[in-house]
Amino acid sequence: MLDAGKDRRGGAPPVRRGLHLGGAGPAVAPDRVECAGSRPPGRRAGRSQDCRLEGGDLARHKRTAADLGAWLVFEDESGQGLRPPKGRTWGRRGHTPVVKVTGGSNRRVSLAALLAVKPGCRPRLIYRVHRRRTRGTDKRKGVTEADCAALLDAAHQQLAGPIVMVWDNLNVHVSEAMTSLIAARDWLTVYRLPPYAHELNPVEPVWSHLKRSLANLAKRNLPQLTALIKTRLRRMQYRPGLLGGFLASTGLVYRGWWCAVFREPAMTRRRPCPVAPGPLEGYAARFDDLFGSLAQRRGFREYLAGLLAPRERNKTLTALAGAEPLAGAGHAAVQRLQFFLSESRWDPEQVNARRLELLAADPATAPHGGGVLVIDDSGDRKDGAKTAHVGHQWLGRYGKTDNGVVTVTTVWADERLYYPVHAVPYTPAKHFPKGKNDPGFRTKLAIGADLAIRAREAGFAFRAVAADSAYGDQDGFRAELAEAGLPFVMALKPRRGTWAYGPDAHTPVDAARALAWDGPGDPGDWQPVTRAFRDGHTETWYAADATLGWWGPDRARRLVAATADPGILPPKATWYLVTNLPRPGGPREANSPHPAAGLAEITRIYGIRHWIEQGYKQVKDELGWADFQVRSDIAIRRHQVLVNCAFSFCWDAWFADTPPQHDPAAPRPGPGRGERGAARRLTAASAVLAPGAARDPRLAHPLDRAAALVASMVESAPATTAASPDELTRGRLRPAPLPPELTNYR
Repeated sequence: MLDAGKDRRGGAPPVRRGLHLGGAGPAVAPDRVECAGSRPPGRRAGRSQDCRLEGGDLARHKRTAADLGAWLVFEDESGQGLRPPKGRTWGRRGHTPVVKVTGGSNRRVSLAALLAVKPGCRPRLIYRVHRRRTRGTDKRKGVTEADCAALLDAAHQQLAGPIVMVWDNLNVHVSEAMTSLIAARDWLTVYRLPPYAHELNPVEPVWSHLKRSLANLAKRNLPQLTALIKTRLRRMQYRPGLLGGFLASTGLVYRGWWCAVFREPAMTRRRPCPVAPGPLEGYAARFDDLFGSLAQRRGFREYLAGLLAPRERNKTLTALAGAEPLAGAGHAAVQRLQFFLSESRWDPEQVNARRLELLAADPATAPHGGGVLVIDDSGDRKDGAKTAHVGHQWLGRYGKTDNGVVTVTTVWADERLYYPVHAVPYTPAKHFPKGKNDPGFRTKLAIGADLAIRAREAGFAFRAVAADSAYGDQDGFRAELAEAGLPFVMALKPRRGTWAYGPDAHTPVDAARALAWDGPGDPGDWQPVTRAFRDGHTETWYAADATLGWWGPDRARRLVAATADPGILPPKATWYLVTNLPRPGGPREANSPHPAAGLAEITRIYGIRHWIEQGYKQVKDELGWADFQVRSDIAIRRHQVLVNCAFSFCWDAWFADTPPQHDPAAPRPGPGRGERGAARRLTAASAVLAPGAARDPRLAHPLDRAAALVASMVESAPATTAASPDELTRGRLRPAPLPPELTNYR
């Protein structure tokens, strides 16, 4: 029997049948009671004015969750079949849109979800998906008591605290089996909503939002439908504002919980992030304000630590997380990095801009007017028709055409250091609907020119833009840089032909051979220049201004030839350079927007470009530049930005132990320093590999060895100079090629 007092239904009619007597003789209740048992829905479902539910004082004095410091959790179940919900869509006039669905089966996917809220924490959505059972004795279609218990156990593990559960009066919730399962969990307190009160459960709007997103989306089988539902629910999990809207739609007042959901000041206090090893923590902490969640800040640290780890194998996500190559792909640490790289919400452009700000703010790495901005592209082998930017194209590092991804980069360098500035992947024309005529298509030349302009707008000062013959031979590229007001020094192919009169030179090599040369004692038109290298040795080269077609010493474009032997012009020790820098003392010097540059200065500028070949690419490969195994454009760009962050951190750690000994404001290095600068080496780093045993029997975590790795990598970052071509014939050993595992990426 249910007592109906004055605050419930004081106008209830008397019971028609008599009341049984209590043990002491009188009736156990007054004469106005309601019979127990199920009856057809009556006025209770209409929320009349005499009901406490409509009066607004439902659970007015309940403070169980607040007193226990527990999570207030709402739970509900739903389901979805292969027939999608109907939704509005566009169609041709007079033609009703028709969506063909699979209707030959009544199979469906059962869903159960929890919406948890707690002061000081963002709302949490936890869900489970269940298919129809085909094995065992329990073949019920919907969610069972065991499924509810498993969901509650998972929620308790994720929320790490006691739970106050609020759910409806579903038969599964009130069964004896469920009662025994609840009694066995001392951390769980359960309350039930009043009958016909679905509008008080904030999980109901979750199902409504989910099914609106599934409108008109027909799937062929249950696995496809299950994957789609999981994707939609996962998106909701990372939108706390949307979850807060679901809570607000109930109209309930969460005393003490409301500010945790809707007030921004209550959510600004961040939970501490696991500390990265050694100096990496100080560097990573400068990026924390760019990431909106603890998972993103932790993912940033773990990804950098994995990139800086020793190269035992390709630095895929399993290697970065310290898991086994195949069996560990489902490990939680690997999945966290996968989500951080592919689906998490953070802007790689903002992270790269912060990295450049840190480089510019540090006196040891700040760009100055004596540096050079190098434009280059690097190609890496990649397969897959669905991977962004993959195409059958020329890969310069392999010297052949193959399937791969080509990235155009800009690198700032001087005689001391080098670091990447921007990187943009080149997208082949086949990825665009209209091919090369598509408005979104851009050539590598257009990308390179745009990156040079972006570097100048970012505040990077440099003496000139340097590039190899792949860019220097293009008249349009040089014209675009000149129009943007950028100085340049670029290489030309020796046999690059141009129009000229019959007896005049037609190629750069012809123009160089036309210059007078009578030996070192009488150089004629050639001027000796001294090149000093990082290992201490010096070489005497010769440079001269040549004339080729419309190019000349005092014209808009200068042709400069630099070689180790003007008599024979050895192919591997001769440069043919084109520049728009005026000649000192020439007629263009007064009106030129750029300072004049002599032959020695032009040779120095282009000599710095060899950082690309002798250090930059090798360090990038060691950091895992081409080891990514993701397909989307945003994931590839994020990986490249993170590799550049690891690259810049190496210099940050290097200069923290070895203070710079130069004046960053100087326009060019002082005499005697050479193109690679003075030799500088760190003292031997402490051999700290793993400060403790691994937590479980798997590969050692990268964080355990990052400190020793950083020391070893930074120590070898400024690469030594490769042997010059004339020295290779004097019995000196050739530089050892890179091992295949560093270059043969698939």
